[in-house]
Amino acid sequence: MKIGTKSLLFGCHQFLWHPITVALAYRKLFKRWPDLYGSIAIFVHDWGYWGKSDIDGEEGKTHPLLGSVITGKLTYYIERLRGRNHFCASLVALEQAERCALHSRTVAKENNLPPSDLCWADKYSLFCDPEWFYLLRTRLSGEIKEFRLNAVKSGQIPLCSSDRRWLSWFKKYTQSHAAILNLLQRNSVFRNQILLRNRIACSTHMHNAKTLTEHRARLNAAGERD
Repeated sequence: MKIGTKSLLFGCHQFLWHPITVALAYRKLFKRWPDLYGSIAIFVHDWGYWGKSDIDGEEGKTHPLLGSVITGKLTYYIERLRGRNHFCASLVALEQAERCALHSRTVAKENNLPPSDLCWADKYSLFCDPEWFYLLRTRLSGEIKEFRLNAVKSGQIPLCSSDRRWLSWFKKYTQSHAAILNLLQRNSVFRNQILLRNRIACSTHMHNAKTLTEHRARLNAAGERD
């Protein structure tokens, strides 16, 4: 069984437990629960690890793609059920698919885009996961070996470090990130900027969809007169 599959079934990214910790982390960082589409993205964002032979390697880096596609499709169907037309539903679906994909800083960097709100919740989810349970899962899946080796190669910890020492270092490393430190502040400008960006993107797509629909209606009306 590939390590990515193990991770989803009983490892670091366990498909039922990990989304709960990400949602809790989102609440902690953004002072609110994720919205409907954010919740969908949180639930499926790591499904792409299925069948992958590594977590942080070349295969693992492509894992956001599957969750992004699923998020986009589910968003489209929900928007259609809500009475949105095809244009509107498609635009919202694209926005949410991108939001899911950008939970990965690698994907964000490769596309010269800022990480989404889900990125920081995903990183901070480590603090909503009991250490003993996290270590148990990563040991069962074998992921802890890859994680420790990556830290050793980058010179962050010595080769003889224990699993718990690695986790202690990784938590300090995660919490020291400027974005995380900012979001943990009570009155965070960065938090407000991210939430505002989400609202603006949604409003822009709604406006564009309405404009396209009206333009199409005018073209149809002109065609009927001709």
